Amino acid sequence: MLIKLNLFKTFEKFFDLLFFILAFSLCVSTSLEEITTVLIYFFFVFLFFYGRSIFNNIKKINTSFLVSIILLLTGSVLSAVFKSENHIGALKEKFLDFWMIPLFFIIPFWVKEKKKEIFIDCLLLGAFVAACYGILQSFTGWDLFGKKLQKGGELFFATGFTDLHLTYGGLMSLITFVALGFAFQKDISIIKRFFRFAIFLFSVAACWFSFSRSAFTGLIAGSVVFFLRTLMLWKGKKRILLLLFFLILTGMFFTVVNFYPQSKKRMIEFFSFKYISDDIRYDVWRTSFNMAIHNPVLGVGSEKDFHNLYLKYRIGRYRWALPHSHNDILQSWLSGGILGLLGYVLLFGSLFFYGIKSKLKNLNITGLFCSIVAMFIQGLSQCYFTDSENAWLFWVIVGLFFYEIYYQKDEVKV
Repeated sequence: MLIKLNLFKTFEKFFDLLFFILAFSLCVSTSLEEITTVLIYFFFVFLFFYGRSIFNNIKKINTSFLVSIILLLTGSVLSAVFKSENHIGALKEKFLDFWMIPLFFIIPFWVKEKKKEIFIDCLLLGAFVAACYGILQSFTGWDLFGKKLQKGGELFFATGFTDLHLTYGGLMSLITFVALGFAFQKDISIIKRFFRFAIFLFSVAACWFSFSRSAFTGLIAGSVVFFLRTLMLWKGKKRILLLLFFLILTGMFFTVVNFYPQSKKRMIEFFSFKYISDDIRYDVWRTSFNMAIHNPVLGVGSEKDFHNLYLKYRIGRYRWALPHSHNDILQSWLSGGILGLLGYVLLFGSLFFYGIKSKLKNLNITGLFCSIVAMFIQGLSQCYFTDSENAWLFWVIVGLFFYEIYYQKDEVKV
């Protein structure tokens, strides 16, 4: 009995270590996060059967959220089986899109306050490394792995440890609000608070120097929500300090933007509605919607099927076939049919309901909620929900979001 108990404790410590490694790798290494996730699933099964009490809160997850996951997975499988020309390839693609989902319910029932602090520190340390590396890339064009970076004027499009500037921008957008929210956490040292604020600033800069308009849209949306929710939470002099804080940050940002011609040009493009309407995305969205209404029930299968059907349903002057719709809502419909679309809408609807109706007593929850808002908004002009790097971070954030709500006893029934 004693040997069995010692073995269990050893496995539990190793389980903790895997989570800390996963946290660090989320912004740094896809391969490492894949390996650690596989090991986490293995040890989770072991601990679940031999230490059920660790996960006795699993019933707290609301029904509508679980239903949304079931709809997403069911729709994707049905679309792959009945609509794809290559069923095996399509099913493999769906698996790679969604196999990190279980993290959202493992995390809140694994973590405790001390573990959470280490987990957040590891996550933000990895984000700091990725942010610094991306900023260095933008100014020098140097890449550790020999990638040729896209150049615009005197600056390069930062990609960090990812392959695309869009992916990197999305990661930095999401991590920004995690850093900001936990920087306001009570009962932490001044050094740790300073460290988290520094990561917040570096993440904002890294997101901008990715020159991803989609990611920056999410960053703006999350910032507005964070400001408004904090304004509701704080009273008196704190509100004035909050206003000054955001004014100073805005001034710092536009000072940096105007210092470099390429950066200033990108900002003009971002706010130019004429430029946006001329973007290829407008044609891709119209084509994707046309494809969806002709295949409303089961979608079209995989991204390869989307690519093969693009010219058949093409609307507009853009003639090159693309692998996806550059919109998470449309992509959920096309890759999962009506069930996938309903699942996606219900998923974010449940999360928004949680965020709006819960008391959000601390800024930890507000920061995590703003990351979820950023994920949704930036997904309106780019497919981030099925982008593995962003999806991994998103599901981890959802897990932390649930934990914070349960820990603060801000439970909301949906």
